[in-house]
Amino acid sequence: MATKKRNNETKANVVSASATGVDWEDSTMEPNERTFFKLENGKTRRVHFLSQPARTFRHYVKGIGYWVSRSTFAKTDEGKLYIEKPGFDMEIIGEAPRAAFTAVIAVFDTDKMGNLKSEDPDFEIMLWSFGEKSKNRIRALMLEWKHSEHDLLLTTDNEKFQRLDAAVANNTCMVGETRRCVLAEYKAYPFKDLASQMTDNFADDELRKNLLAWKATKASKGNADDETTK
Repeated sequence: MATKKRNNETKANVVSASATGVDWEDSTMEPNERTFFKLENGKTRRVHFLSQPARTFRHYVKGIGYWVSRSTFAKTDEGKLYIEKPGFDMEIIGEAPRAAFTAVIAVFDTDKMGNLKSEDPDFEIMLWSFGEKSKNRIRALMLEWKHSEHDLLLTTDNEKFQRLDAAVANNTCMVGETRRCVLAEYKAYPFKDLASQMTDNFADDELRKNLLAWKATKASKGNADDETTK
């Protein structure tokens, strides 16, 4: 892991999630593509949230990619979200969108067991995208432990689908000089305001055209399969 310590200063008004707590619910989602943190089988990673996790509802089709759902959502009196009006994308593909979350995190340099290699560890700032089950697991830990005083230890036994197991570290790397360096790097991080932008940028007309072409191809293949089985 490359060292990411520097003294870049910007005029951005940066507030660490360590100071504000973590809001898991509502955030504006815009489309874009970014590189994301990935867990590896047999390796423990030590991370700390630097931004509020942002939620979106998105679809995925192989060959097209991810995009933000065009469906309209509303809340019940109990605060539960539901689909008020299905979008054209949902009607074409016949599936409901899934919730996804993205945040900016600091990833600290450790051995494969998650132990720090030094008292002043190297770090890298990355985007991390995760699903509803992982969100629920992390949120439960953060409700139990004070986020500003503990890092998270993350592992997976399913690298392909990023199935998460999370635990709380005894302490945090976000103290002293390391904290100062992390926050200075975070100020210069170009995607901190775009953490939720994890989908392709499709205009409605383009997306509709692509989905209709995908549906036609799928139907054609289905008909061909039917012919071969007769």
